[in-house]
Order: sequence, then C-alpha cells, then structure tokens
Amino acid sequence: MASQRAVSRVDETKSVVTTNFRPGSSRFAETSPGDAELQRYQIPETSFPLRMGYLGPTSVVAELLSSNELASDMGDETSTKEENSTQLPSYWFNRVLTVLALLEDFPIFEVLADEFYEVSQAAMIPSPFVRNAFEPIRKLSQEYLLKRRSDIQLQRLASNIVENTAKSFHIPSSTEGCDFHKLYTGDNTRLEILGIIFSIAGRSTHFGLGSGLFVSNDEPRSRAQFAQKMFLASDITLQVCKMLTPINDLLVWLLYENMLLSSMIHGDSSEAKWSRLGDLSTNIFTLGAHREVKPSSGLPKFIVETRKRLFASSYRLDKHIATSLDRPPRLSFRHSDCGLPLALADDVYGASNEVFDQACKNLDPDGWSIKSVYQTSDWIRARYMNNTFREEILEMAVRTPSPEAAAQLNDISRRCKDKWESYPAHLRFVPYVWNDEAPVAVSLMLVTAYLAYLDNDLIIQKLLVGKYHASNFHLLSVSSQILSTVLFLGTQREHMRYIHRDLAWVIVLYGFPAVSVLIRALQSEARNGTPFEYSGSRAELIRNLSVFISHIESMERPGNGNYLLFSRASKMFSSMIDEILEARLRVDVDDAMSKPNMEMPVVSAWNENENLKNFIGNENFLESVDFRMMFDQWLV
Repeated sequence: MASQRAVSRVDETKSVVTTNFRPGSSRFAETSPGDAELQRYQIPETSFPLRMGYLGPTSVVAELLSSNELASDMGDETSTKEENSTQLPSYWFNRVLTVLALLEDFPIFEVLADEFYEVSQAAMIPSPFVRNAFEPIRKLSQEYLLKRRSDIQLQRLASNIVENTAKSFHIPSSTEGCDFHKLYTGDNTRLEILGIIFSIAGRSTHFGLGSGLFVSNDEPRSRAQFAQKMFLASDITLQVCKMLTPINDLLVWLLYENMLLSSMIHGDSSEAKWSRLGDLSTNIFTLGAHREVKPSSGLPKFIVETRKRLFASSYRLDKHIATSLDRPPRLSFRHSDCGLPLALADDVYGASNEVFDQACKNLDPDGWSIKSVYQTSDWIRARYMNNTFREEILEMAVRTPSPEAAAQLNDISRRCKDKWESYPAHLRFVPYVWNDEAPVAVSLMLVTAYLAYLDNDLIIQKLLVGKYHASNFHLLSVSSQILSTVLFLGTQREHMRYIHRDLAWVIVLYGFPAVSVLIRALQSEARNGTPFEYSGSRAELIRNLSVFISHIESMERPGNGNYLLFSRASKMFSSMIDEILEARLRVDVDDAMSKPNMEMPVVSAWNENENLKNFIGNENFLESVDFRMMFDQWLV
C-alpha cells in the first residue's frame, strides 16, 4: 500500500520526530538569519497583472474595463496588463524561512497526508493533485535541506519559492491531469501546495493517523503540539500567499484546508471558523467557482470538475455552520449555477485527458457511475444535494408563520425524501445493516449520510411543532430513528478502534438533538400529562435512551474536546430519565393503593427542579445549548 511505502521512507527520520516533536520543542523559534543577510536573497520587485477576479454580467466595473483588462479567473487568458509592483517585506520572508525549515521532516508529512487519503471518503482536493506532489517536493527538501551546507541554501530556496508564488498561476488549456502537479512543484514549487500539505498533515494528526510517529509516553500532547505547528505553518503560508499572488485554484484549496484545521485547533463553534468561512466564500466568488464554466473559458475539464467539487464541499460545510450558529448561509444556492460534480474516481483526475473523457462517458444521464462503486465524488454529490434542502429549511426558520409556510415545510420534507430515494441503491444505508463487504470508512459514510438526511426532517418537524403547533408524532418518530441509528453505530465493537472518534461527533451532531426531543417529550408527559404520540415501544425507547447516556458517560473524561458538554449533558439526561421513571413508579403506586392486598413499593422522593439546578446550574439547559457545535471533520 502507499502508506507502507511512505512508512519505509520515514523510518530513518523517526528519531527526528521523537526529538523535534516532543512537548516543549519549537520549530518556530525566533532565531533566523539577520536582515542584512536576508536582503541578499530578498525577492526582487515583482509586477502583478491587474486581476479583478470574476465579474458577472451585472457588474458596473466590468463595463468600465476593456475585455483584455478583465482577465477573470474563470479561465480568461487575455490578461497582459501589469501594474502595482510589490516586494515581500523582510518580516514575512523571515516567516517563510521558518516554514521551509519544516521540510526537513517532509517524510512525516507525506505519511500523514497519504494515510489521510487512504481513509477519507469525501476529501475536496482530488488525491492525485496532492500525492503527485510528494516526490518532487521530497527531492527538493533533500536537495536544499537534508544535505544543505549552510543557511544560504535555505534562503535561496525561499527566494525561488516566493518568486514562483508571486507569479500568476496560469493553467494552459492543454494541461493534462497527470502533468498538473508540475505547474506547482519542482522548479515551479509554490507556497500554496506546501500550505495544503501542512493543513492535511495537521488534520490527519487529529484523526489519530500516523501511528508510531509521536512520542509514545506523551502521545496526546505530542499530537496536539504537532497539529498546532502544522496550523501555524499553514497560516503563515496562507498569509504570504495572499500578499503575493492573485486568487487562483491552489490558493482557494489552501483556504479550505486551512479553515478545517483551524476549526479543529480553535473549536467548531469558534468565531475564527466563521471568519475563515467568510474568507473562503469570498474567494470562491472571486474565482468564479459558484458559476457554471463556459466551454470557451479555456480551462481543462479536470479543473472545471475540481471547481465543482470545491463549491459543493464548501456549500455543505457552510450549511452546517449556519445551522450550528443560527446565522445566514454565506453560499447561496439561489445565486449560484455551478453544476454537480460528476461521479468520477479520484484517479481519473490525475490521468490523461483521453482517460478523463472516457470516464465522463461511463456515467448515466444524471452524472452517477453506471457501476456500483464507492467514490469520493459520490459522497460530495449526495451531501451537496441534501444540503440544498437545508438551505430551504433555514429560510423557512425565519419565515413568519402561516398556513402557506407550513405547507412549504411539508413539501420540503417530501422532496427531500424523494431525492434520497433517487440516489443509487448502494449509496443508501439500509437501517441496522453494516456493510461488511465495504471498507469501514465507506460503511461509516453510509450511516452518516443517512443521519444527515434524517436530520433535515428532524429540523422540519421541530419547526412544524414549535411554530405551527403540529402533532409531534412525526417529530418523535424521526427522533427515534436517529437515536436507533446512532446506537447501531455504537454497537460495532469489531470496528470501534476505527470509528470511536467518529462516534463522538455523531453523538453530538445527530444524537443530542434527537435525544433532547425524545426526553423532553417524555418529561412533559410525566410532569403535565402531555400526550406522548409515539407508536413504538415505550420500554424499548427508554432502554435506548439509557444506552445513549452510557455512551456519553464513557466519553466524559478530561482531554476530550467536548468534556464539559458531555459532562453536563450526561447529568442532565440522567436526571430527566430518573424523573420520568419515578413518575411512572408513582402511577404504579397509585394503582397499587387502589387495589386491596397489594404491597406498596418503596419510592424515593424527587424534587424535579432542585436536582436539575444542582446538576447543571440551568434547568433550561437543553433549550440553551445548540448541540450541533461539532461537525464531521473526518469526512470533509
């Protein structure tokens, strides 16, 4: 396997990892060549073309520019006008030196990125565009760093790479996927691809990949510090690229990967993630990736398809963040006409144009593969379509209640179900059936894609009950389905070593909202006699809720990023279950007292308000916490 080959290359550098990545070490020390020496290798003044980015037909600016000045990044090759010369400041050149020094350990990054692509089912960047860059970058790092004679070599390398990055990234129309990496590696190495690899390596570390690469006696801390280093390297690279180069495909890929790593470092609900999402969406618009690319653009077909993957992946992420933070989406389906990416295998992107064209012909009229295969693009397509309904749901959430609005919500629910049933059969999860013939990552994706589909209906039913006073029958039904599916994932003991990290975010993202609905409905029945309109077995439901609570209690340990949330939620849910069960016991006691010769069971006293306050300090905890604060990082 590719990872085994990469591991063999990294064996000789493991001593570097255990030395340089142990807690307390820092590759970002403030020691570097003096400014006087740096000036010798400072990038010369570089002129950039005036690049306005994508300007649509309604743009006034577009009317003021002649056609050869517009030079949109949609593929227009007519830009020849050069203005606004600039020079990279010494401070940032100094930062580039610290980042490039990390390439001494490039085999480590290669292993981490390689393993990431082996298990990831929905990576936005096609794997050949990253994997094909490994060999030329490794050779570059060996030539300049592992065998360097002085810091002068590093300075020369930095000067060359910065100069390459300052050039406009032009993709000739004749470029083939198998040669695409040559435009940003070797003698053309650019900072964008280095930042992308740093970001993927950081995410891979968080996922627990790269076994044996870290200090074994303090692995969690070593991993956290390494991921932080990768984030700093990625961030420095991103900032320098923004100063040097006009917007291009590589830079937007870096923005995407950097945002995902940032959310892992700072937390999914951090303001930093929201801010970086804004930066990503802005540059997607500037690139024109939200619009359908015209055949006359001159862009190679594989780049056109990659832009569709970029938009679809970013769109899905945008809807999850908007739902979590209850903020307006930044990428609107109504203001975009970018088509769905075709269901192509990743390897096709790194092949010849002839192979790519043939693969495009082996699809059905809807763009799905005619064979029952599992491909990254399949999941990107399916998840994108599912989230177009999420955008409609979010719009309805702020709509003034009316009979027409209620009818619209029901229509969204119906169309969402029809779309799910239109997916190829092998991409639809069969409840309570684990596909042992497929890789674990594929089976996990089948489950989570099904949960995402159910989650749409959960939000719709909550709106119908909360705003339109509908019966809660359907709400309780879909909540029960979600709970059962989450617990089904938790029963896969044989595969738990591979999915235990994913189970945590599945519990938060899908389990908590569904359980909160069920447990509050049971509590309302116990307190107020509100009808519990549920057609299934009540005893089985309560058992399932108890098992769910045991899951979050097992994850309630320091060091877990959601420790406080798990701790508070487990106490809250346990207290409410106790209240529900003891209320049932009180009913049984009343029945027993009305019958002669029956012993009265012993029932402990329950103060329904005081205990909740003591446990969590807020009896409205379920209403005040949005449980969608952690997203499926593993699968984006």
